[in-house]
Amino acid sequence: MPAALRVAVIGAGIAGLTAAGRLAAAGHAVTVFEKSRGPGGRCATRRSETGPFHHGVASFAVQGPAFREAFLHWAAQGWVHGWEQAGATGRGHGLPTMNALARQLAQGLALRTEHTVLPPLRDAEGLWLLATAEHGALPERFEVLLLAVPAEQARPLCSASALLQQALADVHGQPCWTLMLAWPADQAPALPSPLALPALAAQGVLAEVVDVSSLPGGPAHPATPWQRWVLHATPAWSAAHLELTAEEAAARLQQALAAHTGRDGPAPHAVAHRWRYAQVVAPAPGACGWDATLRLGSCGDAWGGVPAGSPSPAASPEALPEGVERAWLSGEALARRVLQDG
Repeated sequence: MPAALRVAVIGAGIAGLTAAGRLAAAGHAVTVFEKSRGPGGRCATRRSETGPFHHGVASFAVQGPAFREAFLHWAAQGWVHGWEQAGATGRGHGLPTMNALARQLAQGLALRTEHTVLPPLRDAEGLWLLATAEHGALPERFEVLLLAVPAEQARPLCSASALLQQALADVHGQPCWTLMLAWPADQAPALPSPLALPALAAQGVLAEVVDVSSLPGGPAHPATPWQRWVLHATPAWSAAHLELTAEEAAARLQQALAAHTGRDGPAPHAVAHRWRYAQVVAPAPGACGWDATLRLGSCGDAWGGVPAGSPSPAASPEALPEGVERAWLSGEALARRVLQDG
């Protein structure tokens, strides 16, 4: 058996955890670094006194056969819910919350949270040296470095690789301001119907309004019967107002919603969150990026998730997997490349 590799994975979203899990299962020594306080990326759940909010990805599609097989395995473990009851075009959810799946995938991995990795260096032996904003230079050396972060964050970390720089040069994530609102159940306005959503989007402010009062597959919040909504602003509005404070964004998004609900005044609970890189419309071609010479790779929804030569998403949008599935496919593909090259 080949000697175990020391692998650093930057980013504990679905792609990073998938790649890390596959490599750890193959006997390699994997350490995952995450700048946030916990794993999951946009598979995120915010807890509050009014109950939990899915304030990132509210659900995810299950399309291709490989991801279906993984989903059914997770469902058997009690980690996810939904798709197997809805059929091939259904959507899945983490159980009982969206970030629960990421926490399960992180089990058994060496995960270091609140580690913001700075641009790496290589020593004379070609090993990767890491430092973080919070902890300075780290003592370990790594043979393999995998970047499972948005393209904007990956580019400064892969400056040593012309191959990865070129592949990621034109990949950009669209921002999204998200607003979490809650009212006591007997005071909540009526949720806009799905038929009203195009009108909301036509305003150029709100793209989606989701009722998260009863989490899929899990109980509602029994002690505090609050009506909880998550509002997602359009990419254009979010980009134009990217540098608002959270309080300013919350106020403006509530004003846009009030035009359709007839309910003026702030909700008792209103918290905004900014996702700088929420959705990639035109990912890099190929399932992942791998510079075998440097043992440096990139995965995540910045990549197409399907092998090079597959139908172009631009020519065939339905060929492009949705974000969570694309991230999982990309993490799987990058792990295979590492195992293949040893």
